[in-house]
Amino acid sequence: MTYLKLKKYLTNCFLLLIPVLVWNVIFRRYSPEFFHPKTYWEGVHPVIKILESILLFFVLVTPLFMPLKIKRKVQKTGLFLYFTGLAGYLLAWRPLVLYPDGSWSNDLAGFIAPALSFMLILIGIALIGDRLFFKFPYKKSIYIVISCLYILFHISHIFISHSAN
Repeated sequence: MTYLKLKKYLTNCFLLLIPVLVWNVIFRRYSPEFFHPKTYWEGVHPVIKILESILLFFVLVTPLFMPLKIKRKVQKTGLFLYFTGLAGYLLAWRPLVLYPDGSWSNDLAGFIAPALSFMLILIGIALIGDRLFFKFPYKKSIYIVISCLYILFHISHIFISHSAN
């Protein structure tokens, strides 16, 4: 495989998820107790856990197969939504990390804000990566629907965990 062919596959929409994943790895330990694994999964029905995990897997893996190219207007709109969502995500996490005992960090709205901004990131990725590297019947609307379902289950999970604690 030549460098150019390999580069084609390495330049995929998963690269857009890396800032979110790195942020989570570095700063999760500074977040409120609610986000620590033991507390976070407490009291959540297994069906919600399983569906949330399956949908997250799809949401994270699919961008590996989406070319990262910004040529068309819809892709530029996607890039705008992505950066808006990324800024919102980082800003929503900021008080959770800096003030884990603050009111925002212990309020349901504070817990849900990162998930809602992540939704903008995922819609942006769907608009940027509007096709796959290989021939497969793919529509960006499918990725958007699955992303919305993931966020719905994720927020349900947050709501249940927050209510239990």
